[in-house]
Amino acid sequence: MLPLSILRTTIGFPIQIQIKTGEAYNGKLSNCDNRMNLLLEEVICTSKDGDRFWKMKEVYIRGSALRDIRIQKEALEHISRRDYAKRRKNRPMQNPREKTNRKVYTRKKDRNDDSKKKNQN
Repeated sequence: MLPLSILRTTIGFPIQIQIKTGEAYNGKLSNCDNRMNLLLEEVICTSKDGDRFWKMKEVYIRGSALRDIRIQKEALEHISRRDYAKRRKNRPMQNPREKTNRKVYTRKKDRNDDSKKKNQN
């Protein structure tokens, strides 16, 4: 999966963001866009030194300022389950015992005989 699609599937899950200045933001991912601009809710911001903390209701982080994104294990499990279901929906498995409409040719002669029959009709 692509990083942007991973972010979109983790909306609503806790996430940790570190920006280029060294500050870290822990909160619930509320929204993201195509440029990886993020909106976090119920955020705790940690200073670069790690000695000061701020609690904020919402934070908007510009995508160009991102350095690190950490996603919790539960969110990754959600991604893998969703991805598996999506693949299964798009490409359903066929029962190998089911008969198909395709003809199986064993020899080249069989193909030639079949094409001659079609041309005669």
